[in-house]
Amino acid sequence: MRTEAALAADQPGGTALVRSVQTRFNLNATAGEGGTHVATVSANLLGDEIRATTLDEITDRWQAAGDALLAEVAACGGVCNATHGLRPGPSELRLRLKEGAVALRLTAADVAGQVCAAEGMDLARTDWDTPPEKRSR
Repeated sequence: MRTEAALAADQPGGTALVRSVQTRFNLNATAGEGGTHVATVSANLLGDEIRATTLDEITDRWQAAGDALLAEVAACGGVCNATHGLRPGPSELRLRLKEGAVALRLTAADVAGQVCAAEGMDLARTDWDTPPEKRSR
């Protein structure tokens, strides 16, 4: 939580940067890996439309913290092949359509498909037009 403390003053209205943290042992679903040697820490951050800190700034701080922790762990006796999973993930782009887009018969899926095709990106989700409470998780 050192990142939270270092960046808290930058957030609008003193809002907490880290909204919640989840730690999961024995599974990293993203990497498709499991076992007693695996732990996953996920942080739910203040939305990018609100926070004053970029994701690159946060990632850089986490990378430095991960490197420092890795050096400490690697220095312990009996530890070998210590790594961390702070690898860059896929790029993400969020789009919101204005209310008038419906009149033009545009859907979020249409626009996302066009943007992804133009930028050479993979389309990760296709349930934009489904209300959040009905989306499969």
